[in-house]
Order: sequence, then C-alpha cells, then structure tokens
Amino acid sequence: MFCKASGKKRKAFYPFANGKPDISCLVTIHSLDFEDPKKNDITLQLESATGQEELDNWRDVYGVDERHQPSYIHYDFLRIPFLEACFVKGYIK
Repeated sequence: MFCKASGKKRKAFYPFANGKPDISCLVTIHSLDFEDPKKNDITLQLESATGQEELDNWRDVYGVDERHQPSYIHYDFLRIPFLEACFVKGYIK
C-alpha cells in the first residue's frame, strides 16, 4: 500500500493471510444518558501487539477515527436499545 501524500510504501494487513490480525478493541463507557444520547461519553481504543503500524495505516486509509467520533458512536453504534440490553444483562450499571 502506498501513502497518497508522500508516495512511500506503508505496511498493510494482508486480507488472505492464514492467521487473524492481532487487534484488540476496547469501548469505554464513561457516562450514559438514555434520555439524551448526545451527552454520552464513550471512547473507542484500537491496539495491536504485533501489527500496530498496519493498524495505524488501516485507521488512516479507512478513516476509522473520523467514522467513530462521538456523534457516530452515539447514533449508529451504541443506540439506546443496545445500551438498555447491556444494562439488563448487568454489563453496565
């Protein structure tokens, strides 16, 4: 994969690799407001112990950070029914 701006090569995940990429995803819910989801405070953290460079490039190429800004998370990822189900299951208090 090449960087558009510099034209330099960058590492990328190989989609046909035998193993799965080592990626961890952590969603931290700091505060929730079921009545007004705009007030929710949520953090998305992506890490890789063996492929951080590839992960960083993936985040850049696909705009992962921009797509998962708080407004996106509030309305397209963590909708009220999902949060209510987590509350019922005891995952959040």
